Amino acid sequence: MSHQELVYGLNKTVTGPGSLGIGDVKDEFKVRFVISNATLANVVRVRARITGQDIWTTIVDLNGNANQLVDVYGYDQIEVIVLVYSPSGNYVRVVAQSYDGANAAINIGGNLVGIAGEISFISSDSSVEIVADPQQGTIDFKAIGAAGSSPFKQEFLVSDWVSVGSFYELTISSATHGKTGPSVEIYELTGGIYEEVDASITVDASNNVIINVPQTPDLRFAGRVIII
Repeated sequence: MSHQELVYGLNKTVTGPGSLGIGDVKDEFKVRFVISNATLANVVRVRARITGQDIWTTIVDLNGNANQLVDVYGYDQIEVIVLVYSPSGNYVRVVAQSYDGANAAINIGGNLVGIAGEISFISSDSSVEIVADPQQGTIDFKAIGAAGSSPFKQEFLVSDWVSVGSFYELTISSATHGKTGPSVEIYELTGGIYEEVDASITVDASNNVIINVPQTPDLRFAGRVIII
């Protein structure tokens, strides 16, 4: 998985309604928003615009506590506004992070995102056969396996993450995936589509795969891991 540079960030303790500021998101695809300590009546609006535009476009209203990826591709700026302030305690926490769009994203089962010009599909280790059918308008990716073995795939739920220190972890043992020197990809299930995400992945000396995300904010998600 390629490294992605953190670009947009927001970490606010909110004690009333109002704007949390305007941030630049040019050339970025998505921003993850995590809202906590809110009741269902709390509403946080995310709106966007391009440079020079007078009118803002509302992208989404987030109700109550939330952990959601918001698509901002094609915009230059976003503004986060607490429309309705309704905390479950003395404050509402709003946290957001985004990553730059230097690397194009491909939604599995979905569309190409942020591709300029032509794109070539390759299988560097010959583990995938790529078959295009122009008449049907399809590209078929067939896993044929490196060194005669197929990639290991496993779906997981938010409840499958285990609390370890200040992180949540998912562990796939070497005995389970059966790979030596594994390469790991992790995808989040969003709206019925698996989208590749950037997460901390460790492979220990025994080839056990360990994936972790912070507990604060809680960045657990449901998805799929692929180990080759």
